[in-house]
Amino acid sequence: MLEWFERLWAVRVAPSNPDVIVPLDYAHSKSGYISTMTRAGLVKATEALARYPEAVMVCGNSSHSYPGSEVKASLSKSRLLKEWTIPMDRVFDAGGIVNSVTEAFAIRTTLHKNGIAPKEILVITGPQHSRSALYIWQRVFPGVRISLQHFVGPEWQPGHIFPSQRSGWVWARANVLRQVALRIMGLKWVAKRQHKPAH
Repeated sequence: MLEWFERLWAVRVAPSNPDVIVPLDYAHSKSGYISTMTRAGLVKATEALARYPEAVMVCGNSSHSYPGSEVKASLSKSRLLKEWTIPMDRVFDAGGIVNSVTEAFAIRTTLHKNGIAPKEILVITGPQHSRSALYIWQRVFPGVRISLQHFVGPEWQPGHIFPSQRSGWVWARANVLRQVALRIMGLKWVAKRQHKPAH
């Protein structure tokens, strides 16, 4: 049933020639590891960097996992990317974010500060999150082509710091509710909401 839901809900937009690649962030654990979904997104993004040599990667980092989590997430990502021999002059850190809307706004600010005016942004996410991601990014970057690919693997993780991402059906419900909220309440309202970490 969950696979059936994902097939109906998920959206994809094939990339043409992206100049910016964004692997969406799925939080950082207190034990010091990025989530399996964040890692899977980074893997997919590095594959895209190799395919599009003129592109740059921009990453936001969850700051609501626990105090200072955005710093640890950034360091974890940098360490992985260096291990994978990714040129760090092609990678930009957008700082702390608390949800998908603030992530898009933070990355827009980072691109502007670095004089990057994208023509196409490739967003890397999971199938359940894809519908909301496309909706958000098309509105934060009007006039910019938004393409979208899915990373490989499940979009939830047992023991995830956010309970809403610990099972497939709970995460599915969260994504449907987010999409409804985006359409009814708008981006600014959703930007003020965030997942609550487990204590």
